[in-house]
Amino acid sequence: MLTTSIVPVKERFAFLPSITKDFLSFEATLFSFAEMFSENYQGAYWQFISLSNGGKFLYPELEGSVRAINTYSHADVTFSSEAYGLCLTLMALSQRNAIAHRNGDEEENERLYTLYHQVRDYALEHKDAEFILTFID
Repeated sequence: MLTTSIVPVKERFAFLPSITKDFLSFEATLFSFAEMFSENYQGAYWQFISLSNGGKFLYPELEGSVRAINTYSHADVTFSSEAYGLCLTLMALSQRNAIAHRNGDEEENERLYTLYHQVRDYALEHKDAEFILTFID
């Protein structure tokens, strides 16, 4: 069973750069996806999470359940804001991984591939795993 820990405020500045070299685009992608897939999202404070397997993800602190619609996968799901953040992070990691691959950046490609699977391993254990997988499929 994987465990999570909230990244302390003093370590937040190093968090996104530890995910990808292009951390500003990664962050912008997360925010864009958050707005695109849910009307619940109107901006929020984001929690930065480290996983016991080395994975990292972010989620917006939203009150109550989040309804998210992904027209690409024909998914209309309602789940926790943490589950929503897992979906957003997985999708952003996948996108950045494809860009690194296309650019021939093998080091970045490998890092993002590994992070994707570390986060996915946690998502598979999550109470909303069925909804997460439906959404990102």
